[in-house]
Amino acid sequence: MDDRSRAGAAPLLIAEDLRVRRGGRVVLARCDLRLDPGITVLRGANGSGKSSLLKALAGILSIAAGRVVIAGHDLEAAPEDARRMIGYVPETPDLFPYLSPRELLEVVAELRGGVVDEALEVMAALGLAGREDERIATLSLGQRRKVTIAAAACGAPRVLFLDEPFNGLDVDALAALRALLRGWSAEGRAVLIATHDLAPLGELAVKVVALRDGAVAAT
Repeated sequence: MDDRSRAGAAPLLIAEDLRVRRGGRVVLARCDLRLDPGITVLRGANGSGKSSLLKALAGILSIAAGRVVIAGHDLEAAPEDARRMIGYVPETPDLFPYLSPRELLEVVAELRGGVVDEALEVMAALGLAGREDERIATLSLGQRRKVTIAAAACGAPRVLFLDEPFNGLDVDALAALRALLRGWSAEGRAVLIATHDLAPLGELAVKVVALRDGAVAAT
């Protein structure tokens, strides 16, 4: 797979000397990462800290030391500006069960300054057309994941973090997600995908990095 980073383009994410603790245990130590426009895949063994890294970069998990800059905005000094640049898909799609996808996306669109119709188009592309007004509690795991992907795309974020986004998706949805990823990359966004399996990426051109012993290294 090729590195599709654009030569000369400014990095959309810079993480330097990142240190993260969970439950008193250091899960990331002196972690450095740079994301240029394009798709980067983060690999690592179970328990290596992939999810913790994505949460720290997205501002969900506090960092003990270091800094994160998203599209020119320091996550600590200007957290609201930085978070507006971010779309995040968690590994487990925990959503408000008694809302409908449309209601959830309306809330997200209002918070992020996005347009709900754009998020609904992502839902439709992933095969959920006609399910917009059903309760989230009635959706399967894979369908809820599609809703989280649509929510993450709302507001055209410059940087997207996707944690095991292929889990629970059928063949058609995988193809649709690859098309979305290809489009986001072509638009000059940076996408970081944490996954244990490269197969669902198909022929997408990506850069691959690995998380080992709390640090990121190119493969």
